[in-house]
Amino acid sequence: MELRRLRRQSKAILRLEKLCWGVALRRRTFLDGTVTTANMNGRSMGKAHINRHFSYTAASRTKLLDYLRKQDITVPARTEGRTSQHCEKWAMFRLLATWANANRFEYPLRLVHRNRPDFLLCYAKREIGIESTEAVSQEYAETDALAERMGVHTLLFMDQFRRETPKRSVKERRQLIIEQPYGAGFGDDEPELEWARWIMDCIRDKTNALSKPGFAKFDKNWLLIYDNLPLPFVKIKTALGFLFHNLNIYWSENHRYDGIFIDTGIQLLEIYPTEWNSSVIVNLWSKPS
Repeated sequence: MELRRLRRQSKAILRLEKLCWGVALRRRTFLDGTVTTANMNGRSMGKAHINRHFSYTAASRTKLLDYLRKQDITVPARTEGRTSQHCEKWAMFRLLATWANANRFEYPLRLVHRNRPDFLLCYAKREIGIESTEAVSQEYAETDALAERMGVHTLLFMDQFRRETPKRSVKERRQLIIEQPYGAGFGDDEPELEWARWIMDCIRDKTNALSKPGFAKFDKNWLLIYDNLPLPFVKIKTALGFLFHNLNIYWSENHRYDGIFIDTGIQLLEIYPTEWNSSVIVNLWSKPS
């Protein structure tokens, strides 16, 4: 009976692989989670070190959670080799852990890391393309990176990096780091309004990418946003109210994502045309205190 069950699982995984293949390196994952790679001629290239692109097939919830728990999702500092792939993997694996923990997947499940979109998720005979991005003030990111290069541990006041803040020169950023000037601060619902505008800018930017030739479309297309905005104490329900107002027009458009996911650091927000959900992020990688 056990042998029959394993054979059925193996056949299901092979069917899923055929559905999801299409990356430069074809990868085959066995029931124990072992990953091997093959070139386009099908010749084995041995065990893979998961690098820029990877794929993984999980036969069960337990296998998926075990696999995720063993992965290094550390994101280096901006001046120490951070890439978009680090951020993509970090956000995607946290989404997978949260959904797997809540039993929201069917198995076998396959994840492929690729380009345009960044991920392909296959389960329950569905293909879901997931584009991942970071919501961040570019001015804040560049100033923060400059402070790292200067070796200065400084406090950057958040109201110096509002959405409409003009691009500063390197000299101006260096002066800001050294002097640490106070700004006017935020009042009333300003952080929530600023958050909604930043997130909407992010959605618009990535929707433009979705509409361009060469961006693959699947049964469902999701946008995953990691919220790394320099804003203080954002009240999420209030901020979502502002965002939903902006999304009313967006959902009526032809070229759009079917779902928008926002990782706030604590919560995973799922926003669809007719509903939204909030879950506490499951962090499998937290170190015991």
